[in-house]
This record gives sequence, C-alpha cells and structure tokens, in this order.
Amino acid sequence: MNSVLASSSGVQSPEAGSPMSAPRGPHRPGSVLGLAWLRGSLHASVFHRQAELGSWSSPHPVRSFGELEAALAAAIAALGFEGGEAYLLLEQAELLHRTEPAPPSSGKALRSHLASRVARHEKDRGKVLWCFQPMAMPRQEAACLLHLLPASFHARLDQAFAAHGLNLRRIFPLSVPLALELSASGGRPSLVAAETDGTTTIVVGGPDGRFAFSRTLDASWTDEPSRVGVEVNRSLLYAKQQLGASIERVRLLGAEPAVADVRARCGEGREIVSLVLRPSDWLTAAGALPEGHSANLLAGTVGRQKRRGLARAGLMAACWIALAAEAASVWNGLAAERTDRRRYDELFADAPLLRAAKAGLDARDGRAALDRKLLGELAQGRLPPIPAEALAVVSGALPGEIRLTSFQVQREAGPASWSFRLGGTIEADEDTARALLAGFEEKLERGPLAAHFSESVRSRAALQPGPTGDGAGTVSFNLGGTFLDP
Repeated sequence: MNSVLASSSGVQSPEAGSPMSAPRGPHRPGSVLGLAWLRGSLHASVFHRQAELGSWSSPHPVRSFGELEAALAAAIAALGFEGGEAYLLLEQAELLHRTEPAPPSSGKALRSHLASRVARHEKDRGKVLWCFQPMAMPRQEAACLLHLLPASFHARLDQAFAAHGLNLRRIFPLSVPLALELSASGGRPSLVAAETDGTTTIVVGGPDGRFAFSRTLDASWTDEPSRVGVEVNRSLLYAKQQLGASIERVRLLGAEPAVADVRARCGEGREIVSLVLRPSDWLTAAGALPEGHSANLLAGTVGRQKRRGLARAGLMAACWIALAAEAASVWNGLAAERTDRRRYDELFADAPLLRAAKAGLDARDGRAALDRKLLGELAQGRLPPIPAEALAVVSGALPGEIRLTSFQVQREAGPASWSFRLGGTIEADEDTARALLAGFEEKLERGPLAAHFSESVRSRAALQPGPTGDGAGTVSFNLGGTFLDP
C-alpha cells in the first residue's frame, strides 16, 4: 500500500495548483475510478489493479450536487475514463459519526446489535445507510465507530454518478484510510489529524497499531488554530487514559498555524511532524478494501444486489433448464415417432408373411381346441379314483383283535358318496367280539369318513371255539354302508 502520508516541511503539494497530473499509461478494461469528496474538494484517480494511471483535482470548490455533477464530467473528460466501477471517499456534514457500545463478539451478533441501534436512529431521522469500524480500547467495554449516511443523500449521489456512467459500489468515511495508516506506526501509539475544508478528523491507534478511536469536528486550521491544538491535546489525554500509554507519534496534515499551536501545547516528549494532504494516496488505501468490508456504507446494498442477481440468475437458469427439458422432450417425441414410423413400414412390408404365419397359428389353435374338448369329455365320463385315505382311516380305527379279510369301496351316484363292504374275523369270545365290533363301528361313524352302516349288510357268525376249550374262539363278521370323501 502507498503511504497515506508523505513527509513535508509544511509547503503545499505540487498537485494543489494543477487540476490534473498526466496519466502514466493508457486506461485499460477493468480500470476503477476512485473519488474523494471531502467537504468542498474533489479529487479523482484512475486505478488498474491498484496501480494509479492518472489523477485529477477540482480547481473549484465542490459543495453542492450541481457542482459535483459538473466536477465529475470534468474529471471523466480529463482522465479519459469511459465509465464503469467507481468508489468514493466521503466526508460531508450529512455523514454522521457516533461511538456505540458493542457486545464482545463479532459477525452476525455484532451486526444485529448495531442494526438495532440504527433502527432507533431511523425512527427519528429517516432511513440511513450505515457501516462501522471496531475500536480497540483495552480499558473500556467493546465499542464501534458507527457511520450514518441519509438514504436520500445516497440516492442523489448515486443518481449523479449514474448520469456519467459510473457504478458506485463502495463508500468509505475518511477515518478508514487514516486508520489504515496507524499500522505503519512501528508498534507505537500514534495520532493522525487531517483537515478537510474546515473540518478536522482525528484518529488514534494503540501500541499494536489497531484503530482505537476517532473524532470529527468543525475546526479550521487557518481560522481556529488554537481550537485545533486544544482538541488534539484532549485526544492525547483521553488516549493516555484509555490506552494506558502516552502517544509519542503525531502526524498533522493541514495548515501551518494549527501545526505550530499543537507543537506548543503537546510537543514535550513527542514526535510531531507536519505532512502534506495527499488524497490520491488515501484513495489507493481505500481502493484495496473489498466491497464486503464492514466500513463500506454500501456493503448491505451491494450484498442485496448480489443476492437479487443470484436469484435472477437462478430463475433464468431454471427457465433455461425447463426450456431445454421441453426441447429434449419434443426431440425425444419426434425421435420416437420416427422410430415408430420406421417400424410400421417394416411391419407393413412383412404383412403377407405375418398373415400367413397367423393363418397357420389359427389352424393349430383350432386343432388344439378340439383336443382340449375331447380330453374334457373323457375326464367328465371317468369315475374319480377311490380315495387313498379311506383304507388308512379304516386301518387306524381297527382294533388289534380284528383281522380284515375283505374291503371293497364303490362310487355311488350321489355327490362325493361311496359305498363300502368289509369283512373279517375277531379272535375273542362272543361278548368281547361284540364289544370290539361296536367300538370299531363307532370310530368309523365319528371319524373323517362319517361312515353310515347298513343293517341289511351287517352280520355276525357264531363263535367257533378254539382248541383250548375255554370259551374263546373266532367270530366272523360282515359290515357295509356309505361314507363321504375324506
């Protein structure tokens, strides 16, 4: 970064008498125009990648928007700038500076806290643009320097810039480049004071070079040198109280009368140097800051514009995707239609062969139908097989003393009805044989066959005595009846 301050013995800058310094090279695409509107003065410089290509200073005071538009036209013509991105270093009466307490945090929590403070301000004074600079004051609670610019002022400012093809995307207060100079203090507490057309801006940094606090007051270095000396002295005393260290390095950028008064009041044990105002160096320092910097008054506006741009781009992308999908659908439909047409033509050419094949298949289907009809008729005329479970059920119900000698089952005309006949022998006396046979019949009646016995078939032969002559022997029997499908 170019130094914001250049050593001088108090004489005026060579730029002061000349409205323009010759550009060092041709303006290339991507150049940026930086302007410093500091109360009644306007300075302009063209930069390309932080390299200054040319600078210009207004030879006339610029205090109103009408004078600003005329000065912009003159600056653009003198520098040969063809329009594009611009940024502004601003110090005007409308730009307010307030110190606000802040929570010991950063990021969204800090911005939310400051936004609530700004909202209170807007209730009384209307809509504003705002930004902030964190302050490093070790002996007090965290605080921020809050900068407030009326939205109506910005609207007129933006209109004036847009009328000359300038896209204003960054606005920084004067305290921002002055605070950047504090980092070059070599680790010593330092103070920088600058005059801008009757206004004095004072910034103070701590031993680590960090921005501690800033003050802006109406005080002319030519007409009120003693007041400037008093305010600088008060700032030094306040800095010693809050920083716990004495300010040893003081840089003054303004008229010689105030410099002499400051030296008389504050010179003991301090390095006090008078330097020349160089707005082009301030513009170089501010130009290196990004759009999203916390001290950019347009950071919120630019962020919203980017989000709207991204939303529009997303919407356009979605529309293009939908259009591409619709075109792909139409193309696929046409391709499918061509494929179907080609297939139809192939089938039409093969139609005679397909018809002959169909006739052959129809004839085969006719023969198969006759075969199925014949098989159905044969199946309907055949008696169903004797159920395999019938013999198993009878065997399971048969007592051990009974031996079967015959078993016949025949299908009856009724649905699911069978007639049966069985015969056998019982090795027991007559009473026991009668009991065993009765139990056997009961099991068949209650079993899954649901047997029903016919009295006309039921018979039992007389006991034939066995060889022992103890009353036991063999009894023959015959049973018959019907049962259902198990």
